Amino acid sequence: MTTIALRLTLRRGTAANLAAVNEVPLAGELVVETDTGKAKLGNGTTAWNSLPYWSAGGAIVLTGTGSPAGVVSAPVGSLYTRSDGGAGSTLYVKESGTGSSGWVAK
Repeated sequence: MTTIALRLTLRRGTAANLAAVNEVPLAGELVVETDTGKAKLGNGTTAWNSLPYWSAGGAIVLTGTGSPAGVVSAPVGSLYTRSDGGAGSTLYVKESGTGSSGWVAK
């Protein structure tokens, strides 16, 4: 019986380079930051800087500008810190829903 070796290579780059280029990864494409070890999973429509870091189902912590409601997808239990927020709009918790719904400002 013949054994066929298969080697898979993921797209990768430094966090700074991937952010500067800000490409839209293909749907299902996993892209790895070589300097942080973090990864993002493309959906075919969202640019790199707007994608959440990939998690195998667990909650994640994200940072960005503007409200995450209707924009940022994450698992329930995730946190989002808004760098341009104010009183009552700096921290968001993903309390329910799937995709980008269910964010509540705290």
